[in-house]
Amino acid sequence: MIKNGININIGKDLALKLWDRNNHCLVSGNKGSFFNFIKSIENGVAEYSKNELELYIGSFSFDNKDIDASKIINMMTTINAILQKRGKLFKENEVYNIQSYTEKSGDKLPYILLILDYPKYENNKDNLTILNHLEMLLRTGRSFGIHCIVLADNETDVESVIKSNLPIRIDLLDNLEGTIAYNYNDDKEKFSLLNN
Repeated sequence: MIKNGININIGKDLALKLWDRNNHCLVSGNKGSFFNFIKSIENGVAEYSKNELELYIGSFSFDNKDIDASKIINMMTTINAILQKRGKLFKENEVYNIQSYTEKSGDKLPYILLILDYPKYENNKDNLTILNHLEMLLRTGRSFGIHCIVLADNETDVESVIKSNLPIRIDLLDNLEGTIAYNYNDDKEKFSLLNN
């Protein structure tokens, strides 16, 4: 059993910690830096089994091909269905987060990490559907072991209702060394991506 969540080392001085008290994350930068960032997370996720952690990626930057909105909507629908199922399990067991559920029931639920491009499809209806799913996950997902990283070219592209639920901000810088600046509550530091 993972007592204190999951740590994903993605750089020399930075790890993403997934558990019910940690916040979701907004990452801004460009496609090249997104690719390296996601690759680092993938490498960190590889340290865990699928029974411990499931990774969902919906990013053009990473897949190097077009991802149509229907695929993203299907993925978001799947994750929201998991959230609803966990909600029922937690209610039946009279618990409020993934740790207490595991301790009480003995049933180990995997953490879920979603990495998603902020939607900018031509069809506004698709954007709205994805944003509605995303808002639900951002508001209620953490206690159910579901964490989100949203990728956007620029912070200003992100609607305030979504941004308000993404208090951790990472700004990716472009340079040859793969050094990234990250910002958490206006505290800027630097770390380097892990080389593999």
